[in-house]
Amino acid sequence: MPSPDTFIGYRAHPLVSNPGDIRQYSAPHHYRIISSEVDKLLVDSASKIILDVGGYKHPALTQNLFPGLERFSLNIPSTEKITGNPDVIYDGINFPFADETIPAVIAVDVLEHVSPIDRQTFIEELVRISQKGIVISFPVDSEANKKHEEVLIEGRERVGLPHASIDQHQIMGLPTREFIETIGKDTGLPYQLFPATNASVAFSCLQEQLAAFLKQSDGNTLRQMTIEREALLAASPLPTWEEAYRAILVIHKNR
Repeated sequence: MPSPDTFIGYRAHPLVSNPGDIRQYSAPHHYRIISSEVDKLLVDSASKIILDVGGYKHPALTQNLFPGLERFSLNIPSTEKITGNPDVIYDGINFPFADETIPAVIAVDVLEHVSPIDRQTFIEELVRISQKGIVISFPVDSEANKKHEEVLIEGRERVGLPHASIDQHQIMGLPTREFIETIGKDTGLPYQLFPATNASVAFSCLQEQLAAFLKQSDGNTLRQMTIEREALLAASPLPTWEEAYRAILVIHKNR
């Protein structure tokens, strides 16, 4: 099982962490990709339940991005008011579900906050409790992405915003494409691993929003920027591996 420090410092959405509405532009974008992959997993399933590991109660997200599905969340206890509450609380180590009891399991930007020595076990646990399979997204390791995050940290410091979660990326190290490929093969199950969020588009959007925040733009202005940049990401084709900030892993069961 994962070690007790597996989830130390984890936040559900690392860039959504302030009262000024600085948002993670790419979140709705890759949630839509994940939703599409979940639909494929559950196409022949009588039960349309998904477990969002590392998520929180979020009726609007469920309604907008997972229509027709029943989503519930699993997370560790949190004292941060911005994150809300999960439907089920656990210790970050032992998944409180029997084998193959959840139709589909997702984990959005969680893997990078798991201790590197426990990442394979974490994915294996997701697979274990799922009936049809899992979909996970995570920032993927590259020199370009390390630089993107360093610049973002500098920008957040300039406007007085925290960046502990992104610091954790630097400390833990982001998952590599090769490592995830190995895990996928080791499951012995059909899997797909593909690049998702375009790094240049996503981080340029974030830098623009940080600049607007520095100018003391109001929340409505920042939210409108989010909507516009989200549309830009949605219109962008899926990136190549060289262009990607995130990757998505889909593992299929019972096929």
